Amino acid sequence: MSPIQQILQRRAAEDSALLLHIASEKPSASDLAAWGRITLKRARRMLWVVKVLGRALLTKLTNRHLSYDEIDIIASGLNKLTGTDTDRVKLVDDFCEQAAKVLPHELEQHVKQTVANLTAHRNHPRLAFNKTADANNHLYFQGAGPAELVAAVETELVATANALRTDSMKFSEAMFHALVRKVLHPSGKTTDPFLPYRNCYVIVLDPTLRYHADGKVMTTTGTLVDVKDLVNRELQPYGYAVAYALSTGGDYEHVGTYGVQRFFNQHQRFVGSLEHPICAYPGCDRPAKTCQAHHVQAAALGGPTLLSNYAPLCAVHNGQNDDDPSKPPKNGRIEFDPATRIPGLRRFPGDPLRYNLNPVTIKGIRRYLAYLRGEGYAASFRD
Repeated sequence: MSPIQQILQRRAAEDSALLLHIASEKPSASDLAAWGRITLKRARRMLWVVKVLGRALLTKLTNRHLSYDEIDIIASGLNKLTGTDTDRVKLVDDFCEQAAKVLPHELEQHVKQTVANLTAHRNHPRLAFNKTADANNHLYFQGAGPAELVAAVETELVATANALRTDSMKFSEAMFHALVRKVLHPSGKTTDPFLPYRNCYVIVLDPTLRYHADGKVMTTTGTLVDVKDLVNRELQPYGYAVAYALSTGGDYEHVGTYGVQRFFNQHQRFVGSLEHPICAYPGCDRPAKTCQAHHVQAAALGGPTLLSNYAPLCAVHNGQNDDDPSKPPKNGRIEFDPATRIPGLRRFPGDPLRYNLNPVTIKGIRRYLAYLRGEGYAASFRD
């Protein structure tokens, strides 16, 4: 037996014995974490395993020389059987026999399948939320339900996500914003014509105060938000121009707040996909439905959010695009043909435009019109 095997076997025996001592001495999670130099999360998990199993079952598992991971797997399975009339002792014997014959990941599959068979009659829809935020100040939630209902929810969210998705936004992020929109603003309307409902943010205005030095602000829901994220959140899905003017009394007064559309809406994306059915980048076949809505003249440089400035680009090619023509070229940028308004790639200034010659592009309205007129590259599709 190699030194590694010896150490691992000794460690497995010690870990299972440790659980018995925890059951007897009942230390706190903080003490356990400090004594063992382990995370508080792991300490709490060990206490949970001891609580679920109880001393009698824990002794049985330890005597069968199961590792901590195997004991944890069995505890997770038994916990899902709480409230049933299942013979837990008999079930543990079955799990122990399996553990002696298979690897831990195979034991886990056996336990899950056994529990699923025993609880099939009470397999109800569920949705649960974590209570503690992670290091990025994110809370997690998960759920399960009948496949047809979950699929219907997904379809609804995908449609909204496509409408909300920005040039730099991942689809998964757009799906989250779609969920928030559907839950918090189901009517699509808010009491404020400019700003949708937000949590109230308590912001310390004095930057010299120590509790504001980390660049975070507190919300009334008890979470912390980066100031940068706060600003970005308020700009979704509109940018705002706040106008002040000099009054007759010599003071500057607020005269209006104006919303400026920054992102293509669902209608624009739909019509845009009819004009340009796939990614505009040469050689790409990603359908426009799954592409990002690209501003040919970048929104940051004053480009309007109009169909005349729209081109579909997949996430990869949108990320590669050189948005600012005044900067040295790296990957090239998408530009419109001045005659046909068909988007193409200009690798370097002065180079001719290269178009996506995928045959499906001729099905797009704008390319088809150019085809009928025999204009530009589209004429090459003629028989």
